[in-house]
Amino acid sequence: GGENVKRHYDGGGVGRIENASGTFQLVDESDSRFKENIAATVLTGLETINAVDVIDFDRKKNGIRVVGGFTAQQLLDVFPAAVSGAEDDVDADGNIEPMAVAKEKFVPLLVKAMQELSAKVAALEAAQ
Repeated sequence: GGENVKRHYDGGGVGRIENASGTFQLVDESDSRFKENIAATVLTGLETINAVDVIDFDRKKNGIRVVGGFTAQQLLDVFPAAVSGAEDDVDADGNIEPMAVAKEKFVPLLVKAMQELSAKVAALEAAQ
């Protein structure tokens, strides 16, 4: 199990670093006691996942090949929750402030898509 550390929760925390059986992990606090207006998600899992372009590319700076990635610009159109920054952001010296993708934001979306697929499979099996 994780380290047993007493914490005082005021509902304002967002996450922490933990050691669980020797495995380093970042965790988001998700206790329902600190949430309200809980409702089923508005995410459309399969529709959104199918709209995501998964690409291979070479990084301009070092030529390293990346297999299976994204562009923030394309995701901004289909799944903006995973994107930070803006297309034209620059710092005071005019250097590009790059847009970024938070891949952990895909976890709930992927779970929703799997649930939708599971429901489709169950419906197809029931129809046979």
